[in-house]
Amino acid sequence: MFGLPIHLVAHMTLMIAMIVFGIFGMIKARFRKTGWFKQHRLLMFWSVILGVSGVLVMAIFKMMNGYGHFQSEHSEHGLIAMIVMLLVFLCGNYFVMKFKFLKWPHRIAGYVALVLCLYAAYLGFSMILS
Repeated sequence: MFGLPIHLVAHMTLMIAMIVFGIFGMIKARFRKTGWFKQHRLLMFWSVILGVSGVLVMAIFKMMNGYGHFQSEHSEHGLIAMIVMLLVFLCGNYFVMKFKFLKWPHRIAGYVALVLCLYAAYLGFSMILS
């Protein structure tokens, strides 16, 4: 694809899919139609799986070829975004359902994770285009 290495295409595809699934999951939670919670949880589950897979693709490639990890602003922001996203997912599944006062921190952390993911995507595309 556009002369890019296959590992980079796989990483980009997985991360774009992660963002799309995350946005649709947030939309499901925002408009709360019948059955919204199961759909929201499923979309967010796949968003996390896709994101972790995207990170693993790049980490395995770098490990196999002897490149250093987290040496760019893109990878640093991406790591922070993945940590926030995993924490939001885990806390959402276990704590928000039991403790209703955690609904707003869960929601805000979800938006923070989305902004971090979008910024990391911007940095990644700017690395490719430069």
